[in-house]
Amino acid sequence: MIGLFLWNNAMAQDDKITVSGVVTDPNGVPVIGANIIIAGTTTGTMTNFDGGFKLGVPANSKIIITSIGYEEKLVNVGTSTELNIVLREAQEQLNEVVIIGYGTQKKADLTGAVATVNAEAITERKTPQLSQALQGSVPGVSVTRTSGEPGATGDILIRGQTTLNNSTPLVMIDGAPGDIDDVDPEDVQSLTVLKDAASAAIYGSRAAAGVIIITTKRAKEGELTVTYSGDVGIQRPTTLPEMVDVQTYFRMQNEFKENDGLAPLWDQYYIDNYRDNSVVNPDLYPNTDWQNELLKKNAVQQRHNFSIAGGNDVVRSKMSFGYSTQEGLIPNFNWERYTLQLNNNIKINRKLKGALDMYLRQSNKEQPNEGHHSNSFYSGARSLPSFYPAYWSDGTFANGKDGNNPVAFVNKGGYKDSQTNFARFRARLDFEPIKDLKVSAQLAPKFNFNNSKNMLRVIDYYDVDGNWIGNTGKSQDKLTDSRDESYSINQQYTITYSKKINKHSFSVLGGYETNYYRQKTLEAERIGYVLPDYDEINAGNVDMWSNKGGQTENALSSLFARFSYNYKNKYYIQSNIRYDGSSRFHPDHRWGFFPSVSGGWNISNEEFLKNVDWLSNLKVRGSWGRLGNQRVGNYAYTANMSRSNSYVYAGGEVIPLTTFSQQDMAIENITWETTEGYDIGFDAAFLDDRLNVNFDWYYKTTYDILLKLDIPLYLGYANPPLQNAGVVDNQGWEIAINWRDIVNDNLTYSIGFNLSDNKNTVVDMKGANQLGNQVTMEGQEYKAWYGYENLGYFGDDHADHAKLTGQEQPGDIRYKKQPGGESDMINAEEDRVVIGSSLPRYIFGANFGVNYKNLDFGLVLQGVGKTDVMLSNAQIQPFAGTFQNFPSYIADDYWTPENTGAAYPRLSDQGSKSNYAKSDFWLVNGAYLRIKNITLGYTLPRTLLKKVGVKKFRIYASVNDLWSFNHMPKGWDPEIKSTEYPLLTTYMTGISLKF
Repeated sequence: MIGLFLWNNAMAQDDKITVSGVVTDPNGVPVIGANIIIAGTTTGTMTNFDGGFKLGVPANSKIIITSIGYEEKLVNVGTSTELNIVLREAQEQLNEVVIIGYGTQKKADLTGAVATVNAEAITERKTPQLSQALQGSVPGVSVTRTSGEPGATGDILIRGQTTLNNSTPLVMIDGAPGDIDDVDPEDVQSLTVLKDAASAAIYGSRAAAGVIIITTKRAKEGELTVTYSGDVGIQRPTTLPEMVDVQTYFRMQNEFKENDGLAPLWDQYYIDNYRDNSVVNPDLYPNTDWQNELLKKNAVQQRHNFSIAGGNDVVRSKMSFGYSTQEGLIPNFNWERYTLQLNNNIKINRKLKGALDMYLRQSNKEQPNEGHHSNSFYSGARSLPSFYPAYWSDGTFANGKDGNNPVAFVNKGGYKDSQTNFARFRARLDFEPIKDLKVSAQLAPKFNFNNSKNMLRVIDYYDVDGNWIGNTGKSQDKLTDSRDESYSINQQYTITYSKKINKHSFSVLGGYETNYYRQKTLEAERIGYVLPDYDEINAGNVDMWSNKGGQTENALSSLFARFSYNYKNKYYIQSNIRYDGSSRFHPDHRWGFFPSVSGGWNISNEEFLKNVDWLSNLKVRGSWGRLGNQRVGNYAYTANMSRSNSYVYAGGEVIPLTTFSQQDMAIENITWETTEGYDIGFDAAFLDDRLNVNFDWYYKTTYDILLKLDIPLYLGYANPPLQNAGVVDNQGWEIAINWRDIVNDNLTYSIGFNLSDNKNTVVDMKGANQLGNQVTMEGQEYKAWYGYENLGYFGDDHADHAKLTGQEQPGDIRYKKQPGGESDMINAEEDRVVIGSSLPRYIFGANFGVNYKNLDFGLVLQGVGKTDVMLSNAQIQPFAGTFQNFPSYIADDYWTPENTGAAYPRLSDQGSKSNYAKSDFWLVNGAYLRIKNITLGYTLPRTLLKKVGVKKFRIYASVNDLWSFNHMPKGWDPEIKSTEYPLLTTYMTGISLKF
């Protein structure tokens, strides 16, 4: 924008001087469009693209500088003709506009439990996936990572496990439903979380698990900007277990055998000389570090984002292109993503405005095929003892153990590649026929085209002399080619009327919305490929094939309304209603009504607190609401027929027939799962908004949860039907405390902390308790740990104690016999009880940031205060299956007559059934504190950049997931299962440019 000057009549002053200068923010970035007014007059100007200005003023006068988002500043001109002015960012947050359902609202007017995360907080996490950037950012929001593999995302829960079925929150992107990881983190302008029923009720049947609302960045009027941000990083595992060495393995396996009365397997001379012999003849004496052979030392990550934005009062456009890629720690495992976001705002006339957006994404993932073995590559490699060879000395692949060679699998065993092509469009019109009335219409289609190609290749193994010795057990190559296409469209039509009459302010919203979704799948498979490089379906054996496919669709129609009112900015009330109809239910039961009401009292605006200088804001609020869940599958109320092939004997011949049968009993009156919630909270700000405190207590219950309840066998159905039966309660609290201060023009800092807790209880299952190592049963939490209570080890004085197998010896684990049982033996039916919690409690996050001149530093912490982790056999059991390898820490701490206080039981195959049964002996405290991110940045002085036409240039170094304090055995991360791809520490360096 060319500098715009607003002049009044020239002042009749003979001692006028011309003042020029630059207005910047604390980071040295020019403030465009700042107003500069001579104090006491209306004469002034505005800053140009470079933040520069020129103004004629009387000598010794004062000028006032103002700009949206910054504090007003008064400057004494004196006789200076050159000024460099730094504006502080505004501390007050009450006038901040928050995105809510189908509209916006001032933060000061909120009456529900709503949390926001700004763009800066998201981009500073430096993650390719938006879901992972939320970890530890919002109280009450839990983000669980199950893998560190390339392209991995996070699983999000808002205020706990709402139902026994789908508890993922609804995500709205620029007003249309989507997936949180459809958005490049660099494109996010703001993210709002609707946590309580009153805030989310406007979304009705889709909002039982909470709502996340994302808005993407748009161009500003009169501003042309070009930006680039990019970083390159190295990824390494946060931790890896050290496996036992080969000689220790031999010695312990001899003891393992001898404890069961068997002869040792390995001669002592053989053990003592094995390492030396391995150096001389590695083919005859292999010594393989399987974990080291499988995993690379480092993997590379890259992220790049380029954007250009600009416009005037008629058209504003912003285009953003993003590219992210991650290499795998294992060979042939890579992920990449391309994104293109185009947002347009159009002013057709003074009453009619529009928006036209487009988002395109392509994701590509290639990885080795795991079809050769039931275990993952990682657990498979760790389980193999080091005396099995991965390679022969000539570099060819050895057969590992009986053809099980994970290193060969990842290099020659085939691939599992997938590609996702996604397109999202949005067209919107806003018409304001009269003042305060707005009519809006939106159309948002989405298209998803997924294809995957899985080739499982046979691996032939040869001995060191080149003789064929076998293969992986698969006799022929197999190719599976899949297509998954989906289409959805969202339509919204709303009318909003907002009015302020004297001290009364109110707003009314009414709307209609439809959502339609259709999915088609197709899969083809052939076995037998002769040409290894011709991996297409038609190259396979024409006599060995199969195919399948299907199609599903569902629709949702909705009417909704909202009424908001406040009096004198003191007393607030808001009510939402929504009426949803879902095709997933029978026509007589498909409509649901979801109301809510909330209220607030801004105590700080009362007269008796007006003169309390240290109190900036104090508002108490409460809410009640009812929500629904209709994500329970398609057409469960209908009698679905399954096709099969049968044979009948007729006329002396066996005749094949195609038959159809009803496998599931149809229950026509199944309907919505319903969540009813209450929330009480307060928002407080102190010391000119420098200190902000937010607190919420909530209770929510979900009833009519769909469960599969048993029916009499004589009815003839193979599967139990879904019925509305279950009840689950969640109760908890959340607190967020944030301090932000501007010490002077050179120094600002901020500190934040959030903590939340949620207690989950399964109230009613209609007797359909789900038992296993983890149970869902009445009176307990969802997926509680279930097993035996341990009483320590058997000793010589415990011969008469109840046993699990009857073969227990001193050094085996002793279990508690629960009262009321009929058997004298320990058994699963009588003696297993709930022993621990798998759900996280006391989830917390903390952040610290400081800016000093051109330097900036940020630190983010995140963790869980309480949870229980059940250790897997891979973490605790030596010689599983009589041969598997194990971590080295066991070798130093297992039970012997001389070490009765050991952490691990005696070495024994006979005792393994008892010792490694699921019990609280193997539960560990899963609490952890993690350094989530550390970033150090430097912004080059503007005086250096002006000559080359750059507005901002920042360089930074950052590290994610650097370190964690936890109680896990050495080498294991508390967030990741032992069988999964390890979690990674990422070391990055990058730049941010703005032109």
